[in-house]
Formats: sequence, C-alpha cells, structure tokens
Amino acid sequence: MRLINQFLSIGENSAAGTVVGTLAASDPNVADTLSYSIAGGNIGGAFSISAGTGQVLVANPAMPDYAGNPGFTLTVQVTDSGAPALSDTAIVTIQLNDLAEAVTPPPPVSAAENNEAPATEVEIAVEAMVSKEEGFQQELDKVQDEISELAKIESTVVGSSAVVTTGLSVGYVVRLARGGMLLASLLSSMPAWRAIDPLPVLANFRDNAEDDADDESLGSLLRKGGANKAAKLAEAEAAAIPEHVEPDLPLDDGATA
Repeated sequence: MRLINQFLSIGENSAAGTVVGTLAASDPNVADTLSYSIAGGNIGGAFSISAGTGQVLVANPAMPDYAGNPGFTLTVQVTDSGAPALSDTAIVTIQLNDLAEAVTPPPPVSAAENNEAPATEVEIAVEAMVSKEEGFQQELDKVQDEISELAKIESTVVGSSAVVTTGLSVGYVVRLARGGMLLASLLSSMPAWRAIDPLPVLANFRDNAEDDADDESLGSLLRKGGANKAAKLAEAEAAAIPEHVEPDLPLDDGATA
C-alpha cells in the first residue's frame, strides 16, 4: 500500500464543510476497503477527513486564519481491511490564501437632518421681525400725519402774514418760522427713527402752536395794530400843538405914562 504526500490550498476564513481536497492511496489488494484518518498536525481541529473517501474538509471555520496561522501540516494515515492489514502515512500540507477582508462602511449620515433647525425657532424669529416691522410702519405713518398737519398750519400762518405784513413786527414773523426750524433741527439730529419716540415731541409742538394761535390770532393782531396806530396818531397831534404860552399883550401907553 502507498499514500503519497500532497499539497492543498484554501482561502482563509472558509466556512465549515468546505472541501479542501481528496487523498488517494494505492493497495495491491483491490478487494480491500481503505480507511483514512488524521494522525497529527490538526491544530484546533481545523480539518476533518472522510474515512471512506479520503476527502479533507474544513471542520472549524475559526482556525483557517492567515494572520494567526498561514498553513497547516497534517499527518494522514490510510489502512486497508486485509489480514494482515496494510497501512501507510503521508504528509498533507494545506496553505491558506490571504484574502482582503471586506470593510463594512459606516451608515450614511444625512446632512439635512444634522443641519435642520427647529421649525418653531424660525417661526418665532419671523413673527418677531414682522411685529417690529408693523410697529415701525405705524410710527412712520403717525409722523407723516403730524408733518402734514404742521405743513398746513405753516401755510396758513404764512398766508396771514402776507395779508397784514405792514402791521406785523419782525419778532412775530420769527415766531411763525420757529416751528418749522425746530422740527427740521429735531429730525436732522435724530440718529435713527427707532431710537426715540417722536410722537411726544410733535404733540408738544402742536400744543404750543395752538396756544400761540389762540394768543396771537389774526383779529387780535389787527386790533392791536389799529390801537397802536391811534395811539401814535394822538401822540403826533399832541406834539404838534405847542405848550401853553401867555400871549403877548400890547403895553398900555397911558398906564406907562
């Protein structure tokens, strides 16, 4: 009987039951049955052999690891069923093939989920901006109405001054222009419309303008102007009449004599 040495190879991490190869022995007694077995070198029970066919199989899938042990050297024995029984041994070398292990990629990360902001925060911010914008627009509308009203008052005062320009003093004309100058100075000095509330200033100016209009109405000014002219005329007439002077009487010649 004769069993020859053999060289086999298999990929690392092969599954259990994977066929590595088949051994074949020669026996002069053809009628005898051959039986195969592993006599040594089977570290960790990595392999097994079929007793009737001589087929080498993977028994422990954890052992065929190239990093831990790149190859195995098994001692295999074959025996026939004759009497006396014949046997032989052989060296079976099994080489492991190093395979690139597949790396499992990490699960994809959704950028949209990480960058999304809470919808409630966006809605609150937008609502606050709209509220401030509406409030600022209302303030501007009120300021525009106040300016329009002041423009009407100024137009009326300028018209009245044109009618009675001969009876007005320089101080009255200055008081008429004072309102527009004050408003222009106030608006030019403001750093921003939202920094202060302009309504109290304009309301105060409007009240002062109404008081001035009541105190110095057109009729009162005309009456004052007439009274002043009458007083001046009386003073002029008084100045024209000389003070009491005793008349020059002719001397009595008889008395003198």
